[in-house]
Amino acid sequence: MPLLAKQSVRMRLVNKEKVAFLLASLSEDDSIRFHENFTNCGGAWLQAQPRHQYHALSDTEVATALSIKVLMENGANRAICSACGQGVGAGHVDCCMGEGAGAAAIRARVWRHNRIRDAVLRAVRSSKRIVRSEPLLLQNNNRRADLWIGTADNGLDMDGRNGWVDFKVKHAFAPDTQHVRDLVPIRDDLAWQHLKLDNALGESARECDLSYAPLNLPQRVVPCVISAGGFLHHTFLTMLVDLLDAWTRKKLFVDISLALIKARAMVYVLN
Repeated sequence: MPLLAKQSVRMRLVNKEKVAFLLASLSEDDSIRFHENFTNCGGAWLQAQPRHQYHALSDTEVATALSIKVLMENGANRAICSACGQGVGAGHVDCCMGEGAGAAAIRARVWRHNRIRDAVLRAVRSSKRIVRSEPLLLQNNNRRADLWIGTADNGLDMDGRNGWVDFKVKHAFAPDTQHVRDLVPIRDDLAWQHLKLDNALGESARECDLSYAPLNLPQRVVPCVISAGGFLHHTFLTMLVDLLDAWTRKKLFVDISLALIKARAMVYVLN
């Protein structure tokens, strides 16, 4: 009698088949959004253990998170947004600037950026590195990065690879990303959604590099770009792998995921 594979292995194969079937039934944009919301960081809020107000979700925030995760843009699944009057397309929650939503969206984006920056700062400090927030890049210039990171074992010198870091949160379906997403063909495997998202976020990474180029800095300011749904650009992920162990990264993903959900809930209304 042949030996059966472990139950965990069998369930992994079954789930992989079901996900592939589901993605095949979705439109291209919805398939990308589904992939974005279920990445290690995008879905990490499900693993959060409530400790304080910033590490727990209210009922409204949970409703927001679940609705977005199942690709609902509003409670009634309307085709027109009740806030701005525009069509509710893929990821509309991340770019709606309708009446009453514009100011809230700006506040939410600033809050989201600062929460992500502070979460990474705490994680890197816990790994025995000196970290400074918003360091000046040059003495004769007011330009600042988001973080300055020192060498291992609390060294006083700047890290040679990830010394300066700049965080960006990007709407993956922004109009300026369409042309790079179109460069990736749809395939039968599950990798094309990943490549389309990485290409979309790569636009922000390139813009960041160009903005710092005139300063002629001694080393690159690393552009750490993440989508509003929690997909990490490969440069951001590489930086975290360089600096943090797997357990610390997992805890950081939860903190970042909570910040993204809370920011969405500041603007998104389930109605």
